[in-house]
Amino acid sequence: MDMYHANHPNGDYQVVNKVQVLDPPRAIGWLTGQEKGDGHLEFGGWIWRYDLAPLGPSETNDLVHG
Repeated sequence: MDMYHANHPNGDYQVVNKVQVLDPPRAIGWLTGQEKGDGHLEFGGWIWRYDLAPLGPSETNDLVHG
């Protein structure tokens, strides 16, 4: 995934993601990582998760955990 952060040394950078939680339609969570120079993926660091709560027939509220 292409990313951008003003405080990152290059501004633009890439991450890989690995789904850890998939509970439709209530939650999704993923672990971020990076591709190493030899092509292997290394995960660790942040786990991001969205827990979704229904607000009505066509609305949800997201509770972000990071």
